[in-house]
Amino acid sequence: MVTEYSIDEINVSFENLFNAIEDYLLIIDENGRVVHTNQAVTEKLGYSQEELEGMALLLLHPPERRDEAAQIFASMMAGERDHCPIPLYAKDGSYIPVETKVVRGQWRGIPVFFSISKDITQINQANSRFSKAFSINPALMAISKIDSGEYVDINESFL
Repeated sequence: MVTEYSIDEINVSFENLFNAIEDYLLIIDENGRVVHTNQAVTEKLGYSQEELEGMALLLLHPPERRDEAAQIFASMMAGERDHCPIPLYAKDGSYIPVETKVVRGQWRGIPVFFSISKDITQINQANSRFSKAFSINPALMAISKIDSGEYVDINESFL
């Protein structure tokens, strides 16, 4: 049995799903302006939905990296890239390290980019703790490739 849903029901369901995702979701037009975001963006970056809609995407990146962000966006427009490694820049001036993936699509009849940014703060902290524990450990420690035995990394004690 096929159930028919109204456009309003579909839109409400989509918006609920969109806002349930904890990653930063942005819909960006071809001019690099924010069309829509999920609640994670407003909550974690500190902007209201009204402030975000129409905002230049570059303003959501650190000031000293906006030229680089512009070049990356141009590469995305040309279909040469689908990711961006630049952190997000919150309204309070804080930086949020993210991994961003971008795909082209359509939103309400206009060509857009769907941007999904995953906060990698905890991953970076875990990597930092591992690196510190590895490098200062008094035990001889090495990381090698299983297939070739080639050393990838060694600590000071090993040297």
